[in-house]
Amino acid sequence: MLHMSVLLCKRCKHQQVVGRSERLALLRANGNLLRDKDPSPDIVDALFENLLVRLECTACGAAGLEENSDSTEESNPETWGESRRCIGCGAAIPAERLELLPNTQQCTPCAAAGKTSREDQRQFCDRCGGLVVLTARRGAGLAGYTMTCSSCGQRH
Repeated sequence: MLHMSVLLCKRCKHQQVVGRSERLALLRANGNLLRDKDPSPDIVDALFENLLVRLECTACGAAGLEENSDSTEESNPETWGESRRCIGCGAAIPAERLELLPNTQQCTPCAAAGKTSREDQRQFCDRCGGLVVLTARRGAGLAGYTMTCSSCGQRH
């Protein structure tokens, strides 16, 4: 079952689409589920609901997100084709586009322009769930960069 939800910032109304893998990564990055490799969906949902008050908005930095009750769940066929917001610009995605592409998270103009949100560009560590960042590689010679986990230091 693919569970997608929309997180809404109470302050700026920015919306962020998160799936199961993003939920797990956020939980692990905040110290939850560090040892459990494949937790049950019920545990993930309960822990994630408690974590929402501490999560910060990626747009304005305000703490305290809420799960948008109007969001579309991909696993529910009755809600397919209903409007949802584009992750690139925030505009409503037309119902016709959602009927043709039920898993799309972008409106036609953003998809054509190759726009992505900041959330799409973030990567999380496979080992610990920490945020993977670009770091300068040390050593003599030409400057080099590598992707490194900010929590455990593993190179990616």
